[in-house]
Amino acid sequence: MKIAIIGSGISALTAARKLNNAADVTIFDKSKGIGGRIATRRADPFIFDHGAQYFLIKNNEFESFVSPFIEKGIIKRWDAYFKEFEGGKVISERQWNENFAHYVGAPNMNAFCKSLAVDLNIIKNTKIHQVVKSDIGLRLIDDKEVELGIFDWVISTVPSKQAVEILPKNINFFDEISSIKMSPCFTLMLGFEKDLDLGFEAAMIHNELISWLSVNSSKPDRPKDLSIVIQSTNRWADKNLKLDKDFVVKKMISEASGIINRDLNKAVHKDVHGWHFANAPKRDLGVFVDYEMNLAACGDWCMHGRVEAAYLSGNETATKILEVLV
Repeated sequence: MKIAIIGSGISALTAARKLNNAADVTIFDKSKGIGGRIATRRADPFIFDHGAQYFLIKNNEFESFVSPFIEKGIIKRWDAYFKEFEGGKVISERQWNENFAHYVGAPNMNAFCKSLAVDLNIIKNTKIHQVVKSDIGLRLIDDKEVELGIFDWVISTVPSKQAVEILPKNINFFDEISSIKMSPCFTLMLGFEKDLDLGFEAAMIHNELISWLSVNSSKPDRPKDLSIVIQSTNRWADKNLKLDKDFVVKKMISEASGIINRDLNKAVHKDVHGWHFANAPKRDLGVFVDYEMNLAACGDWCMHGRVEAAYLSGNETATKILEVLV
């Protein structure tokens, strides 16, 4: 039994690990790395987690899943001092601790995905253009019109809009996933030669433009050179995703500097990344499986744009497919 999984984020890696003993599983990803939005960017001497900032553990299944990685030190608790800003003023603050634990990968967020990927067959730099149903199985075609193989099952874990573009139009869940809209986000990455003495390490910001600011270098096992990650609101990114990169950098720096009362233009490294599919509204869709077509779609967007939701969706998908394989 041959199974293809499109994408290499948490949902994909979770499903692949669960199916790997029952089938010949191949993961295809368009990027040169793995992990999707569990992403890390390096700009020596700085490191930035420019996708997911942290994750929580609320579900018992997810807790059991990540426990071995916590024991190995691949996942660690991030006890940041947290502040909440509104109108340029601090409206609340507290110390994160074990009572409401926030977790990160160590020494970077992507380390978790790399550990999940051990012993899995992953083909990178390969963009799937089309999945075609044939009499002998599901054919995968890349963006160069090259056939990559014939598979018994295909699982798409890419964002809903991308899934709609590559999956057959006659799958039974096509209309439902076509209606799902994910929101974009800009991530600004700043590196500094000197400490700015912010007085906090993570901040939620209620602002039209800025939603989040954190000291990435305060996370466990990161280089101590001051690195700051700033994320825009989904609403602002949705309106401005096509803006010039330099303009976005200047605009976000100016806005964030005013909120925290620090001159962020002092950064010696400045870069921005635009995530086209960053967040999804909370919903209870679970996963999508077409048993006649042998096609499935899953991801954090099926439940909530969170790491735990990505795991739950991938795990449920693999469980449903295993039921028909056995």
